Amino acid sequence: MFDSIELESNMGMQLKNDMKNNPHLYGTYSSYELDLVRLGGMIVKLFKRNKAKKKIVQPITYYQLDSLFESSQLFNKKLLTKNLNIPEEYKYLYLEYCSAQSYKSDLSKEHNEMVLLDSLINSSQEFLKILKEYKED
Repeated sequence: MFDSIELESNMGMQLKNDMKNNPHLYGTYSSYELDLVRLGGMIVKLFKRNKAKKKIVQPITYYQLDSLFESSQLFNKKLLTKNLNIPEEYKYLYLEYCSAQSYKSDLSKEHNEMVLLDSLINSSQEFLKILKEYKED
């Protein structure tokens, strides 16, 4: 059964919501062809939306990496020396090199371990190339 009252109230509610979301489509316009008040309001709305706080991501530091290799079960001395092939005497230099790569500090969290491991593997290969070139000179 068709209920015209319910249809009219739904349409009225939709129209009110659309007028609220798109006032520039429904408002009256100035006789001067430029409504400065409305234009100013729209500009203010733009700047209010852009003021959302941006999360600043800090790079991982040498101390965070050192602490991670001292306390983690996955990231340990064996991983450095056996898997990544970093000589024991260059361990700290390698950690410094990794911190200079500016990896995100979020990678030290448990749910990002595999991403950090992949980054460390890539860094170890680059570090070993640099070390080899240095020793040849």
